[in-house]
Amino acid sequence: MASTLGGVVEFLTRFGLFDVVLPFILVFTIVFAIFEKTRILGEYDSKKPKSNLNAMVAFVFGLVFVTATKLVVAMNIALPMIVVMLLAIICILLIIGSFFNEGEFNFMTMFGNNHKGAIVGVAIIGVLAAFIYAMGWMTPIINWISNNWNTTAAASIFFGILMVVLIGFIVGGGEEKKPSTSSSTEKKN
Repeated sequence: MASTLGGVVEFLTRFGLFDVVLPFILVFTIVFAIFEKTRILGEYDSKKPKSNLNAMVAFVFGLVFVTATKLVVAMNIALPMIVVMLLAIICILLIIGSFFNEGEFNFMTMFGNNHKGAIVGVAIIGVLAAFIYAMGWMTPIINWISNNWNTTAAASIFFGILMVVLIGFIVGGGEEKKPSTSSSTEKKN
């Protein structure tokens, strides 16, 4: 039995909310914001953009976009994936924020001699793996690895990853030393 809210979403889908209304609003808003910011269509003497012209042209752009059904389908496929990527980035930033103080985190020195950096690195890999698994992309990867474990391609990939890790460990190992100031340049009192 479908829930009431599920019925509402189904009605809105049949009504065309996701195929017409939301794509139109999105394109209209983005085009209008670009026109307002760039003032391509001009501005009044008071240095305000011509919002009525910007709105009309953005309205036309939105309607033309909605009539191109292939573009709407592509947008309906791409936008959920973009949202999932944004959620993954937010989760990663939350993990980084929970281990580092303000101003303490630096991507370049994250994996140096810092144990927090290693924990954050493992957590980032875990978040990415969770999102890859949730999207259903993990099964083909695991199947490919299990079917091609003894092949040259798998060995080459493993060797490449090992080389990147070793080079990163060797190159990023130490801290920069600051040059010492000499006391000979100081004036004697």
